[in-house]
Amino acid sequence: MLKIIMLQNQNAAPDGIDVRSYKEGSVYSVPRDLTEALAQIFLQEKWAQEVTKNSKVVKRRSRKSLASAPENKSI
Repeated sequence: MLKIIMLQNQNAAPDGIDVRSYKEGSVYSVPRDLTEALAQIFLQEKWAQEVTKNSKVVKRRSRKSLASAPENKSI
């Protein structure tokens, strides 16, 4: 049984109709939680990682800047 762990939040429709939310850090099983095709898309796009006995989750860095926005001083 294939299991994946989500590396980021994604919305997807495993049946092509009903949209579901897949949350970062959650583990999903094929075919119980999602289809094989959808799991492969998540893996190919690096939105998820396959869970194995010895797997370590590689967290993606946030794309957001940690610095605050400059203050607008125009008059």
